[in-house]
Amino acid sequence: MKFLGGSQPPKSEHIYENKSGYVRFIQNRDYNSEGHLTYIKESKKNKLCSRYDIMMDKYGEAGKVRFGIDGAYNVALAKIQPVDENLQEYIREFFSQEDVEKYLSNSSIASTRASVSEENLNNMYIKIPDSIVLANFQNRHHKMIEYILNIKEENKKLRDLKDLYLKKFFS
Repeated sequence: MKFLGGSQPPKSEHIYENKSGYVRFIQNRDYNSEGHLTYIKESKKNKLCSRYDIMMDKYGEAGKVRFGIDGAYNVALAKIQPVDENLQEYIREFFSQEDVEKYLSNSSIASTRASVSEENLNNMYIKIPDSIVLANFQNRHHKMIEYILNIKEENKKLRDLKDLYLKKFFS
């Protein structure tokens, strides 16, 4: 797998409403809340991810696995990109295990702040099942990820509708 770190444009280039020529700028906190939406200019310097990519906190909750947002990701995140696409969901599930997240967090502790690196990942052994089991896992788990993302989207639409109605009837 590849460990692809993010990029960090200057804060002076951040905007807080989406407009043409800009892309969502993803930070760790965005996986828990949409209260800090940020956008940056589209650029070849940006490191991009899709909502299906395996993202990992390098800082903050070092080792925490994330997914579900499209955009450009910052330096506090890294994309874990399997060389073989059939390993995507298996690797996501492996790194999502509580013991593995704890190991990554503990092994990344530095004198100033915890930081997961490619070296932390290279020191791990991941036993890969045979191709039939792996293909079955990939197929089923990808469907679960799609289901989770669809539910999150539906919940967001419902929250937006609730807010709209509350504003309309109580303003």
